[in-house]
Amino acid sequence: MTVTFNVCTASHGPFGKRRSIGTNICSVCCNDKDVCNIDGYCGAEKFVPPTGSNLCYKCHLSGRPDSCHQLTLCDQHSVCSLQQVTNYLGHIRWEHGCVKQAVCSSLSNHGGCSYCCDSPLCNYNCSKTHSVITSPSISSTTTAIQQTPPIVTQTVIRPTNIKYGETVTVQCLVTGNPKPTIDFLVKGRRLGPNVHVDPTTHVLTISNFLPYNDGDYRCIAANLLGDDHKDIHIQGQP
Repeated sequence: MTVTFNVCTASHGPFGKRRSIGTNICSVCCNDKDVCNIDGYCGAEKFVPPTGSNLCYKCHLSGRPDSCHQLTLCDQHSVCSLQQVTNYLGHIRWEHGCVKQAVCSSLSNHGGCSYCCDSPLCNYNCSKTHSVITSPSISSTTTAIQQTPPIVTQTVIRPTNIKYGETVTVQCLVTGNPKPTIDFLVKGRRLGPNVHVDPTTHVLTISNFLPYNDGDYRCIAANLLGDDHKDIHIQGQP
């Protein structure tokens, strides 16, 4: 008697169908989800994560929320997460991985497609309904650990060689969580009438730069955890 089996396409993941030597007793094909062949087909023992842990997707800066196919095993204190982020070029990307349950509320406050979930491989899609996890009641000390005070990392002045009469812009690059507020001061006096700070971009603009505008400026970043500043000397030339 001749027995014919359908041949499965070879898997590119960590689990796959190995060419056997001898009699093929059981063959099963599946393609309904990632690593579907760990579900106990052909009498094999089904993969069960250790108690309290969870199997999650883990990718850095994926192009789409459903394009991650790398896996990790989160520990018993963590849950799966998907976070919408922006790369250095300003393009939207997605970060898959594990986070501590205590930070899930702050993650969901980021907006866009950002959430925590506690079922296997649940952090892969923005359109499905998720079992979203929120943070348990925790002390303010624990919450503060997940946040960072502000740091003024760099100041950018344009143009670099200032001529009187030109328009000058000053931008402070700042890190911190919660997002810091940014203010500017001039040492010894108030900002001039030709100085404007955009409330959205926090860029200081000096129109028709005059000798009066020469001086020492200070950029100040602040949030609930503290503040930081960087001093800038601006000097024009005739």
